[in-house]
Amino acid sequence: IYEGPLRRGKAVGRGRLAHFVDGEPVMLEAGEYDNDYLVSGRIEVPGPGLVYEGAVQRGRPHGQGRLTFRGRSFEGTWQQ
Repeated sequence: IYEGPLRRGKAVGRGRLAHFVDGEPVMLEAGEYDNDYLVSGRIEVPGPGLVYEGAVQRGRPHGQGRLTFRGRSFEGTWQQ
């Protein structure tokens, strides 16, 4: 479910996207969107407890960011 502005049917600007399976959230995104892709913000995967905050390219960490997993943080420049 996407909440935020759309241009020509694609997400742009500040928004939030939630992916659900069987009514349960499996991925939550929030931040800046461009041409239907999150480009900067936060991605949370509740099941395993992953949180990424930073730059994103095509749905994956790319650029400066921080990944937090089970209380441990890894910060730096991410590349695909």
